[in-house]
Amino acid sequence: MPNKIISIIGKPNVGKSTLFNLISGNHIAAETSKPHTTRHLIDSNISINDNKITLFDTPGINFKDRKIFNRNLNKNALSTIDFSNIILHIVSIKGIKKEDNDINLNIKEIEAKKFLLINKIDLFSNRKDLAEYIASIPENFSSSYHEIIPISIKKNKNIKELISLIDSNLTGQKNITSFSSYIPKDRNFYIEEYIREASINFLNLEIPYNIHINLEKIHERKNNFFISAEIITNKKSHMNIIIGKRASMLKKINIYARKLIKAYLKKDIFLELVVRYKENWKEAKDFLDTYK
Repeated sequence: MPNKIISIIGKPNVGKSTLFNLISGNHIAAETSKPHTTRHLIDSNISINDNKITLFDTPGINFKDRKIFNRNLNKNALSTIDFSNIILHIVSIKGIKKEDNDINLNIKEIEAKKFLLINKIDLFSNRKDLAEYIASIPENFSSSYHEIIPISIKKNKNIKELISLIDSNLTGQKNITSFSSYIPKDRNFYIEEYIREASINFLNLEIPYNIHINLEKIHERKNNFFISAEIITNKKSHMNIIIGKRASMLKKINIYARKLIKAYLKKDIFLELVVRYKENWKEAKDFLDTYK
């Protein structure tokens, strides 16, 4: 059934996935404190009063990196905007940067309602400082937006107000029927994402960009699921770090991932993880095709 569409966009590491999970009411998108956690479009079908909505989380937009992999991420992130009823553009309180301006230019002429969400307002000591910050946003930037909403995703501040504004702005809008090229993600995708989230949370900043998760086997048994997956890295030197001394790191990743997957599948999990080296996985056609 056609729904109304909301897209959450922004540069890397501004809180898109956490907001996505807050609005959807479930831990669907991977959440970490590290940039580029989200690599694909992720959707959630929700209802706000009478409005049936497909909510999209998108990869962080980074126009500086011109590698094929990153260009595919940008293409994914921007693919929903022409079909959206509402676009939620998240920026941080650190000021409007070039990356924010670049995103603004890409959505400026889009007919959708556009909300500018200023995240991390809990870091302001008082309302006066917040008001001064909002007033300092250049008019040629702020004028693109129908609403400017200060929020704190971490503290869940003004999220109810945001949802109420979404509801009122969707009333009377038509359902979207033309975004038929998008294929909703399946169970295997989310299992791989939960394992990747676990890996990102425990590994240092460089390594997560060089790993890929491949689900090898999933078998539902009477009391649990047996799942086998590989963590693929393109650097041999990273293998020992991912495994850890006496497999200590791999155990941490396994425990964290099992918790997420159990909540998703609602059944006990036996998870087998192995670490493998594949030098050029980021350039492999079958891998890049999954990001088209």
